[in-house]
Amino acid sequence: MKYPGRTSGHLTAMVLACLLAGCAGDGSLLAEKIKVGESAVVAARESSASVSAAAELKSAEEKLTAARAAEVEKEYDAGVRLAEEAQVDADYARARATASKARKTAEELRANVKALKKEVESMPLQ
Repeated sequence: MKYPGRTSGHLTAMVLACLLAGCAGDGSLLAEKIKVGESAVVAARESSASVSAAAELKSAEEKLTAARAAEVEKEYDAGVRLAEEAQVDADYARARATASKARKTAEELRANVKALKKEVESMPLQ
């Protein structure tokens, strides 16, 4: 047996619960974004970004600090945006550091190949 009045009441209660959960979730979303940003900054530091992408790493760290401040001020939307930007900056810094290492490795390999060629050319023919 259906009770039309009860169905709309349950629907209203569910919608209200979802809305309340969404509002309460802003702080937890920001906390999660900050954790992800922190992990990205740590990964960038470990990839030597402080040497080859210092400006990008500094930007990521500053945005992460600002995101933490926004969390304290309960400015969740701004904090989420800043934490996401911090993650992007840190990922970019890590990518630049990785590219720089790869470039240096390639230069070293080219120098080794050049030295080996010279060595082979200077060997007497048998």
